[in-house]
Amino acid sequence: MLDPIKRNLTLMTDLYQLTMMNGYQRYDMKDMLAVYDMFYRASGPISAYAICVGLEQVVDYIQNLHFDDADIEYLRSLHIFDEEFFQSLPIPGRTIFAVNPKNNERWDNL
Repeated sequence: MLDPIKRNLTLMTDLYQLTMMNGYQRYDMKDMLAVYDMFYRASGPISAYAICVGLEQVVDYIQNLHFDDADIEYLRSLHIFDEEFFQSLPIPGRTIFAVNPKNNERWDNL
């Protein structure tokens, strides 16, 4: 836990990600593995290294991902999601693979 006062940050995602979830549901792909990643693009020609920060916040966000009634009400108001999409919430089965920045050990299925 990063913060003793938990805020629901689920809707801080890109709307594209939510419409992709709806598409998986609509086209009966809901049981297929989907991969979303946080990535680093190649550094410039004079950069020798990169520093990774914020991974702990990404892990915390994913572990606490949930849709409350206000979130669902807002998403319904957009009129772009199928009702079946709302019935599939909350989203089960999150697996995270990452490197722990504190000790460079692999984090599996956090």
